[in-house]
Amino acid sequence: MIGNVRENDEIIINDTNGKMYDLPKQVCDNSSYIYEVHKGSVVYNSINIRLDDIKFEKHNITLFTSRTHYFDSLISNRACDLVLKDRRSIREIFELGPYIKPLNLSKMSNHIGFNGLVITSDGYILLIKRSRDVSVAKGILATSILASLKTKYAIDKNSFDFTLYGLANSIRHEVYDELNIDLCNISDDDLINGIKFFYRYLIERGKP
Repeated sequence: MIGNVRENDEIIINDTNGKMYDLPKQVCDNSSYIYEVHKGSVVYNSINIRLDDIKFEKHNITLFTSRTHYFDSLISNRACDLVLKDRRSIREIFELGPYIKPLNLSKMSNHIGFNGLVITSDGYILLIKRSRDVSVAKGILATSILASLKTKYAIDKNSFDFTLYGLANSIRHEVYDELNIDLCNISDDDLINGIKFFYRYLIERGKP
């Protein structure tokens, strides 16, 4: 867990849209070998939002963001425990521990993903059964939404910056794409206010 969002906290996004994650040489040299672990998944490459750092202040939570490729996350974060040809895993090379490195020192791709719960007006929570060909959580019951933050929804079309409106827009589109539920009656502010936690997924070596 990184931290929870309190009622009066303001989320601020400090985005560097021209900065792209640089895959470490040890991972890049083994990329074809590592990618084989995903051969049973239907995946496609895209540009995602990377979380470079996060700062919690008195009433502000600031996200420092840039860009990364989804495939880079598949072969760094998601495959961090695959044993490479030199008999070490990515976790052992870059994140041996016992403590996880802070985001600003992490060598992982660290694209932002989100888990969301959709609660119906009569108090039910929607759970989904994941398909067997997705890249994570195959075939299990999961939260209503489990997805990466899509750049095509998240960036301003004029400035190419990642914005709060883009964050809300991403959530709105993902709920529609995954569940065919239209959130047109829910404001951007209400979607942002629905964010309760920022956390890191330790199985994927700290992916936010």
